[in-house]
Amino acid sequence: MRLRTGTCTGFTLIELLVVLLIVSLVISLTPAAFQRAIPALETKAAARAVAAAFREGRSQAIRDNREIPVIIDVDARTVRVGIEHYPAQLSRRLRLSLLAGRSEFTGGSAGQIGFFPDGTSTGGRVTLTAGGSRYDVVVDWLTGLAVIKE
Repeated sequence: MRLRTGTCTGFTLIELLVVLLIVSLVISLTPAAFQRAIPALETKAAARAVAAAFREGRSQAIRDNREIPVIIDVDARTVRVGIEHYPAQLSRRLRLSLLAGRSEFTGGSAGQIGFFPDGTSTGGRVTLTAGGSRYDVVVDWLTGLAVIKE
């Protein structure tokens, strides 16, 4: 580009090197930002998986006209719909806790939330935490609906 005085404008080599240095610093810091975000994303995905298992249990109970338990093993970090399905494995980085009625604990670290043919349930809550994020998956006993609360 020419100015009125007849001189050429452009970027010097130093200016280009400074820009490349800044870009390389930004690129090198980006993975660290993603590493901090992973536990929060993992916790949210696990909460959605638990809520989906509860919804599946409720749907099966209504469809099959029989009680369907959703079994949560806190220590093994597994969730299983009914007794005939394979359990879904959650991340080892998660901490789980189950709040349910006393009769719903099946021994050890496992418990269940039961769903009935009329759509109701025994109710309860599963809390998932990792890093600084926490999600509660709450099952209403009257409606049997599962809701994720942040």
